[in-house]
Amino acid sequence: MTASLAGRLVAAVARLGALTPVVLIDGPSGAGKSTLADALLARWPTDASPQLLRLDELYPGWDGLAAGSAQLAGLLAELRRRGIARWRGWDWAAGRPGGRHDLTADRPLIVEGCGALSRASARHAELRVWLTADDRARKARALARDRGAFDAHWQMWDEQFTAFVRAQHPLALADLVLDGTPESARPWLRASPTRYIHDMSTAESSKTYVTEFVDGPLQGTTENRSYIEGDYERELDMYVAVEGLPSQLHYVAQSTRQIGDTLFVGYRFDSADSDSIEVDDQDTNI
Repeated sequence: MTASLAGRLVAAVARLGALTPVVLIDGPSGAGKSTLADALLARWPTDASPQLLRLDELYPGWDGLAAGSAQLAGLLAELRRRGIARWRGWDWAAGRPGGRHDLTADRPLIVEGCGALSRASARHAELRVWLTADDRARKARALARDRGAFDAHWQMWDEQFTAFVRAQHPLALADLVLDGTPESARPWLRASPTRYIHDMSTAESSKTYVTEFVDGPLQGTTENRSYIEGDYERELDMYVAVEGLPSQLHYVAQSTRQIGDTLFVGYRFDSADSDSIEVDDQDTNI
């Protein structure tokens, strides 16, 4: 991670003029998100003491990118609404939920990790950063960093991130786009093109439809989604954070209607295939 990248990010934060901004840093594994977040924390341009949340602490296991991303969106919404949000980490060694922690709105917040920059999270942030890197370089960096712990999970994790990018188009949401490819790896670029730098450049990514949740916990809400292989999804698994833990909501497509060039798909809640949710008005992150 070059000092110039960190400098550009620090300058962007300073230009915000906000006392307690939320900064989201997203990008593929090995791009350098953790290092960039650490540099921003160390060089924060005001006297404030930022909080740092790494999504590694939220993912409920190696198949939990979508759940961690959804939990973050719930936490940020709760933080804006109540000024405090409680989250529960994941104990990777034990393979179960860990301790509880608090975020407060009276301090800046830096969030880094795959899935940080979703449409739901972006609306609660003052600065949205997309950090990419050459595929070959970032894979080598990520596998070396985790000393073999990541090797068996690389393909599965990369597939989850690809699905996230197709659904959320995080590059299009970014205010600042940076390339974390190390100088030593620059000669690779001709043979190893960088994915995720133009995730909105293809015709496929511009084809979206509107989901309408007609009942259940998400009743009355809508969401733009990308077609998968030219078609809408017949079933959706949505995630909400309840008391700092991700809960899965299963929805099934029931109806469609066309308005102009836009397809609207109605989804009904399937309680049998969803997690049970008990809402506590005093402490929820739905």
